[in-house]
Amino acid sequence: MKFGTSALAYQAAIDGMGVVMAQKELVRDDLANGRLVAAHPLALRLEDNYYLASEAAAHRRSDIQMFRHWILSRSCEPAAIVYTGGLSA
Repeated sequence: MKFGTSALAYQAAIDGMGVVMAQKELVRDDLANGRLVAAHPLALRLEDNYYLASEAAAHRRSDIQMFRHWILSRSCEPAAIVYTGGLSA
């Protein structure tokens, strides 16, 4: 899927349409209120931080798990990955 703004992508994840790579500051309230959950406890250290997040039940879906595995396997150097808590691998 393609969205015109990150806010629309975040709302789609909240609505259960899939996962989204998110800047934590923009989804902090959604994470705190349980509208989104971290799909994985890793974060990449970038100039801008992005997090893999999804609707709470979606992290159990096989397609979401496959995407998470794929995106992490193609991520930056291991030094760029940090644990932020959340779900276990």
